[in-house]
Amino acid sequence: MHRLLVLPHAGGAAHGYLPLRQALEPAVPVLCHELPGRGKRSREAKAKNLNSAVDDILQASAELRQGTWSVFGHSMGALLAHALVRRLLELGQALPQGIYASGTMAPSARQRKSISQLPRDDFWREIRAYGGVPAEILAVPDFMDYFEGILRDDFRLLEEALPPPSPVPVPVTVLYGTDEMTLTQAESWTAETTRPVVIHGFSGHHFFLSTQFAAVAKVIRDGMAAS
Repeated sequence: MHRLLVLPHAGGAAHGYLPLRQALEPAVPVLCHELPGRGKRSREAKAKNLNSAVDDILQASAELRQGTWSVFGHSMGALLAHALVRRLLELGQALPQGIYASGTMAPSARQRKSISQLPRDDFWREIRAYGGVPAEILAVPDFMDYFEGILRDDFRLLEEALPPPSPVPVPVTVLYGTDEMTLTQAESWTAETTRPVVIHGFSGHHFFLSTQFAAVAKVIRDGMAAS
């Protein structure tokens, strides 16, 4: 049975991907990975860097990766998915059948803005531009304080200097919001793989996923059936 590993966006937690899991199971078993420092793991220390985040994913996904599997990541999650595959290549371990990269350009094409170090007001202005932040968080200072720490640490991971493109032998399916990215930007993923790239545009901005879980699940199911 083909299984799916799901990796979250910056500031995201596993429960945010429950609708995707519900749209895929039981036909496709799903593991929504919870990074340390949030959600069910809120008492644990956050990942210090990209490598430690990948280490955490490797450990948690060991059982899932024993069979046929693919990986889906939204925004930061897509970059973590690519970093995970590169690590598996280095370790000589089994690779996924596919990478489903949602809501971001390829790692080597992204503009690295130093968001993590911005003053509070400027930081939240950048975060609001992405959309997807619940109004109840923005309305309660204690909630903002809590999530600000998680978001700053996640953006710090994304701002690390990444190695130049080193294409992986895994096909990539790109999903993007047409109000946020262009087709040309989505095509940047062709530099990151030696296998085919399939691109799907969805109406909406960065968090197009939140209103189109069923359509995204169909893309994943169809991709798995074709692999």
